[in-house]
Amino acid sequence: MVIYKGELMNDTISLFHQIFPVMLCQHFSNIIESAPTARFYAHIVEDQPNLIVYLVEYNQQEKYTLCHLFLTDHLGQDYDYQGMSIEHVNFFEQIAKQHFPQA
Repeated sequence: MVIYKGELMNDTISLFHQIFPVMLCQHFSNIIESAPTARFYAHIVEDQPNLIVYLVEYNQQEKYTLCHLFLTDHLGQDYDYQGMSIEHVNFFEQIAKQHFPQA
């Protein structure tokens, strides 16, 4: 079930504090604060018991796009994180299609 999808604004961050562990919210804040000229798009999905956050950081001025993936659940404060450039994400897709065309 999609919980949220759209560009992140200051009022959107308050939504995160309602549904995510404190440490995860701090990680979001650190990413956003470290890139003041970037725009952010989030797609948040609940797949019981997991919450998955796809966060795209786009910075036209500095010419980069980063993909952030967060995985957590409703059971504790722990979460997993992976961040990579859009080029790396595209390369993963290319490898998968090349070696597993049915995927």
